[in-house]
Amino acid sequence: MFILSWEEAADPDGLSYTLEVATDSDFNAVVYREDDIQQAFTIMPKDALADPAADVEREQFRDGC
Repeated sequence: MFILSWEEAADPDGLSYTLEVATDSDFNAVVYREDDIQQAFTIMPKDALADPAADVEREQFRDGC
């Protein structure tokens, strides 16, 4: 398994995160996506990535309003 964490964003209305992992830096080839993450970390299954060293990740947050 892979534990990924990032800096928490603050919002009094609440928010959720989306994690994307891709094989390219433009994120045209997304190999893993997880939506509605409620905390500033997630645990990915170990078989989620074919080559973890070659993949790129990004996190985005969605405002709860």
